[in-house]
Amino acid sequence: LFYAELIKAKVKPGATILDVGSGAGLPGLVLAIALPEHPVFLVERRQKRAAFLKIAVSQLGLTNAKAFSADVTELKEISADVVTAMAVGSFKLLYCLTRHLHAEKIVLMSRKGDSYEGEIQELEQTLGVSSTLLTNPPNVSRETIYGNLVAVEVVGGLECTNRSSGL
Repeated sequence: LFYAELIKAKVKPGATILDVGSGAGLPGLVLAIALPEHPVFLVERRQKRAAFLKIAVSQLGLTNAKAFSADVTELKEISADVVTAMAVGSFKLLYCLTRHLHAEKIVLMSRKGDSYEGEIQELEQTLGVSSTLLTNPPNVSRETIYGNLVAVEVVGGLECTNRSSGL
């Protein structure tokens, strides 16, 4: 539910949420229940877990949620304002895996350990942006809420290259 509170603070009602690696439905199913005004897309590439998610969405009567049994890189025609993940990887990996599904500005959300600052720096280098550019896009801003829940706001759909090294 902490994800839901942060989403309410960060985006307008109706913003699209993409939960990558939904597994047992955390946080995606909870978000669909807590935020009925938001479309929630649950993406799980493991067939058994995806089948569970589809059954859960149906049994809970969640008209705002849809479960996909696919790798997130295979999805199309979603414009996500928020991308959540529990155990997918770094912010850089999460951004790069989903960049083809981003809205103009997105919020990446995940629970992180003390090393999250390094992940944000890695994302900044990859995208060629700086967290000091908070007033003019492209930008990355960050905050820690509720202990280890971290939200990173960034311009969506940027190419994933290490611009500082010329790659």
